[in-house]
Amino acid sequence: MYLNLSNNNLTDIRTHQVLPHLLSLNLAFNQLGDSILAHVRYSCPSLVDLNLSYNRLGTMDTFCQDLGSMDKIKSVFVAPNPFTLNKNWRFNFIKKTPNVVYLDGIDVAFEKTLWDKINTIAKDSVAGELPPPHERLRYAFKFDPKVDYTDLKTIVEGPHDYTLTIKLNNL
Repeated sequence: MYLNLSNNNLTDIRTHQVLPHLLSLNLAFNQLGDSILAHVRYSCPSLVDLNLSYNRLGTMDTFCQDLGSMDKIKSVFVAPNPFTLNKNWRFNFIKKTPNVVYLDGIDVAFEKTLWDKINTIAKDSVAGELPPPHERLRYAFKFDPKVDYTDLKTIVEGPHDYTLTIKLNNL
């Protein structure tokens, strides 16, 4: 069962109604804040797919804690939201939510593999302390220094994904 409440300018969805068979919930393009997931968790215990992109989620820690307690959730869309403006937010989000398989439509296992390969290359090419993940891409793949690779999504969906695929196959 799918419910689409996107683009409704909602600020709250508190309800005493439980939707035990709801599998997918789209709440994108609303005005929902940090407390939303506590309500969703209670109301939709079988939820597998959740879209909260383009809302007002500002605190990643609380969000991840609530999301981590949702056993069945596999796919989450959260970008852009205020907490997604922080550097390394994807890396931290994935670490805190091991139950999520897809984050913003990107396979989390792919990102973890990519980070592992980047770490290996960066350790071999950089003496001392490793730079943050988005900086490691510059060391590992020597991409355009004018492009901001703060978020791996930029690379996966950006103009360099063909180059990235070739280089990953050669690692």
